[in-house]
Parts: sequence; structure tokens; C-alpha cells
Amino acid sequence: MAAIHQTVSINASAEKVFEFLEGPENLARCAPDVIRVTDVARSGEHVGDTFRLFYTAIGRTFEETVTVTGFHLPPKSTPHRRYQLRQAFDGGMKGTLVWTLEAQDTDSEVSIDVEYELKGGVVRKAIDALLFRQVNEMVTRQVLGKMKVMLAMERASSRP
Repeated sequence: MAAIHQTVSINASAEKVFEFLEGPENLARCAPDVIRVTDVARSGEHVGDTFRLFYTAIGRTFEETVTVTGFHLPPKSTPHRRYQLRQAFDGGMKGTLVWTLEAQDTDSEVSIDVEYELKGGVVRKAIDALLFRQVNEMVTRQVLGKMKVMLAMERASSRP
């Protein structure tokens, strides 16, 4: 299974970043390869929420079903707050995605950990080793970068 880890500091509260991550449609706004998000099904509990994600990579369109498997919101009174959103995905690839947010005053340290494997045999694994992993690492950096810009713009526009 391939693993990717990326971290970025975002000039927004952890609560604001977590709120952004809770909306699967926001992924389509900040991921360059996402074509659309459909069939968003939300429960009152978050765990078990699902959506379908369509994206392009290496010239092909893939579809994934994403399910929230873990959701942790710390009390706001906790001085060092750590938020976590865990998701599992299955489709052209199968794996997990974990978003971890560390509250730091008015900023947030945002980490994303992805573990995945392409479905299929030896040929697909070779494609992953040669190309797909590099594409996934680049896209992960782009998602975090665009999320950082979008949340900073949102914060700036909400100031008096």
C-alpha cells in the first residue's frame, strides 16, 4: 500500500478548517483533479456519512465511494485541541484518508495522511510505482495549498 503525508499551516481556526472539511463539495473546489462530488448522504452522527467522488488521473476518469469512519471534535475549552476526520474510499483505488488538525491560537496545522492501492494486478501496481504515486503526491500538495488560500480569503473577507 502506498502512503502519502503532507502538512501545511493555515491561517484559520481549527474549527473553521474542520467545518470546511466536513463539506465534501469543498473537496471539488480545492482538488484540481476532482470533476464532481455526488450522492452526499449525511447522518446526524457524521460517522457513516458517504459521498461519491469522480476525478481524473493519468488520462482516465475514476469513481470512488467515500465513507466517514471516524470523527473527533475536542471540547473548545481544551487548550491544545486536536481534530480528526477519518475516511475510507473504494473504487478505482482503495484506501484511507486521515485529516488531522492541531489548533494553534488562530492558526491550524493541517495534516493529511493517505494510504491507498490501485485495484488490479501487477500492471496497475507498476503504474502506481512509476507515475500514479507522484501524481497523488502533487495533487495532495495542491489540495492543501488551495485550501490554505481559500480559507485565508474567507477569513480576510469576514473581517470588518
